[in-house]
Amino acid sequence: MRSHALNQIEAVAGGTPRLIGPGQTYRVGNGPTIYLRTRDRDQRQGDHRVDWFGLRLACWEDPDAWFVLQCALDFAVVVRVEDWLPYRDQIGRTQEGNQRQPHVHREGNTTELREANGLVLDIGQWVDNWDDLGQAHR
Repeated sequence: MRSHALNQIEAVAGGTPRLIGPGQTYRVGNGPTIYLRTRDRDQRQGDHRVDWFGLRLACWEDPDAWFVLQCALDFAVVVRVEDWLPYRDQIGRTQEGNQRQPHVHREGNTTELREANGLVLDIGQWVDNWDDLGQAHR
């Protein structure tokens, strides 16, 4: 999954992503920071799956950075951090409180961020949003 996402990043950014920090933190050239996370699917009943990802609180500090949340080999959520900042405090935290854990639900053709506090956000605009990530590298 990681290599699949890295290949996609390389294709749109025009260079090889290099590891620059803890976890799966990358940069291509002088482009924005990319926080890559991968997750194998958690299949629910019927045509419903959920993927969740750990994003350290520090990941949210740079609004120009990007989250690439690779959901198995099926799709990726590719979103600029700034786009999710209005929802950050509604996204669940780990027990330790040092990470946010967005929960990506796909049911049929609908992809949503769903959190226990009631947040339901259609995130279809960020599914396989590779072109915007590529533009951020130009």
